[in-house]
Amino acid sequence: MTLRRATIVGLAVFLLTIAPSTARADIVGFLGSNMTPSSQPVIGGALSLNILVVAIEFEFASSAEDALKGLPGQATGIASVQFVTPTGRVQAYGGAGIGGARETLLGLTAYRTAGSFGGGVKIGLAGPLGVRVDYRVITMNKTMGIDTGVRQRFYVGLNLHF
Repeated sequence: MTLRRATIVGLAVFLLTIAPSTARADIVGFLGSNMTPSSQPVIGGALSLNILVVAIEFEFASSAEDALKGLPGQATGIASVQFVTPTGRVQAYGGAGIGGARETLLGLTAYRTAGSFGGGVKIGLAGPLGVRVDYRVITMNKTMGIDTGVRQRFYVGLNLHF
């Protein structure tokens, strides 16, 4: 075994043993806004499993159709990988994911592949309760005749760690 390979193996073993931590999870319910192409209320939730500084998250969000503005209703389900700062009560995170979207407008339905990237902060309040503030950019191909390129979403939610 070369010195380089031995160093990498040794470092990996060291990192796996220095912080034997149990996995943590959290769930969040949120309210927010899809900000592009026009402001549209969104509601949703997410479940994440955190292992050291990496989290795997499953998020679902939904916004209602606004036929007067020509905005489709949208439901997204996205799985993402996030990197979380191990800083206690205030944790910053960022990540990216992939999933799907269903859009409806005036009786028509379309299904799309969706990608997302973004980040935010989780702030512990008391015990297992906290607040989460999140910003995401969701990319899809042309959506129901509206080519927005990206959709931006901002939300605030109540977070429960367990």
